[in-house]
Amino acid sequence: MVVAGIMTGNRGRARAMSDITRDYLSKFWEVTDEILNAILFLLIGLEIVIVTFEVNYVIIGLLTAI
Repeated sequence: MVVAGIMTGNRGRARAMSDITRDYLSKFWEVTDEILNAILFLLIGLEIVIVTFEVNYVIIGLLTAI
């Protein structure tokens, strides 16, 4: 299904859309991407506020990073 979607999307974009439609579609997905990224980082920030600071978490995080 993914391969069929990619093939159809690429051909459909090249053959069935005008330049203006392609431009609007690209701008729509760019704005959608920015909005979803903003929501994602907002949720990550809210989670950091909720998590309590404990030394055990720092040690585990450092060990995991190494």
